Amino acid sequence: MVFPHARNQVENITSNVISRCSDSCLPGFKRAFIDGKPTCCYICEGCPANTFSNQTDADECHKCPGKFWSNPNSTFCSPQKPIFLSWIDHYCITIVVFASLGLLLTLIVMLVFLVKWTTLVVLAAGGPISILILLSLLGTFTSAILFGGKPTDIQCKTGQVLFGLSFTLCVSCILVRCFKILVAFQNDSAGKRVMKKIFLPYWIIGICVLFQGIICGLWLWKSPPKVSEYPTQTELIIQCAEGDVLFFGLMLALIGLLAVVCFGFAFLGRKLPDCYNEEKCISISMLVYIINWVVFVPVYVNQKETVRYKSAIQMVVMLFFAYGILICHFMPKCYIILFKSKHNTREAFKRVHQTLP
Repeated sequence: MVFPHARNQVENITSNVISRCSDSCLPGFKRAFIDGKPTCCYICEGCPANTFSNQTDADECHKCPGKFWSNPNSTFCSPQKPIFLSWIDHYCITIVVFASLGLLLTLIVMLVFLVKWTTLVVLAAGGPISILILLSLLGTFTSAILFGGKPTDIQCKTGQVLFGLSFTLCVSCILVRCFKILVAFQNDSAGKRVMKKIFLPYWIIGICVLFQGIICGLWLWKSPPKVSEYPTQTELIIQCAEGDVLFFGLMLALIGLLAVVCFGFAFLGRKLPDCYNEEKCISISMLVYIINWVVFVPVYVNQKETVRYKSAIQMVVMLFFAYGILICHFMPKCYIILFKSKHNTREAFKRVHQTLP
């Protein structure tokens, strides 16, 4: 005969034994029940990546909301750290310093040219065309700065379009300078007459910039550059995406084509006398440009979106090009204007031309 209080003690003991069939699952784990076993028997499975459980014996793990990621223990979700080319980042500071220095030097050169506007060095450098080149360099240095900081859609669009138009204006002006020099030193009278007829500098510049403007306009209309977010485990990389890569490629292709043509014209003028080194300066600057883009395009295209500071690669190439033009084209002329004024006279130019064959 079993007394009632004894029966209750037996049931309690049995219940306690069954409840301890499996240990409790801690936060960060979920219960996985075993087929054919009582529900009190289970195994504890860790929560998958980007999920969490914050209670004991959880039956399921909850997915972290957007822009959040679970901690290493999967017990809670924390916001992903936004990553972009911050103004206080040492990469951005370095680029902005060089871009600002380039802006300052360009403005100084422009001031020197405007003050000495009637001198022969400025006139020989193309006069108004030189000012257009300097304006394009101002746009290039400014567009490099626009790639810094936390990007916005307006910033992405403005930076890429200003970059494309500025580069095109600069290279097309240099193309006109190359063509003018070849016309001036053309020995064949018939060929010289033909080249003079087709030499319409401002039309050539305008058509080149117009083509680039059409490409950029279609780009902005169909699939413009915009801010994109690329999540990693603990970070959210924020940077400008090109939108339609076709138009981005067409923009670069047009600039590259003009640069190759410039280099070709400069190469044709390589046999000019040493006293006239304009073509040599153009050759050097275009060679620097072509090398930069040959290196940049495959590196930039093959970079994954989740790579930090992808835009910094484009900024560096832009600065290399702008400084190459500024140093090769304008620094020798400014040196003559400021420190060798005796070479900036009509008599000096006559002596130079008398040495030409």
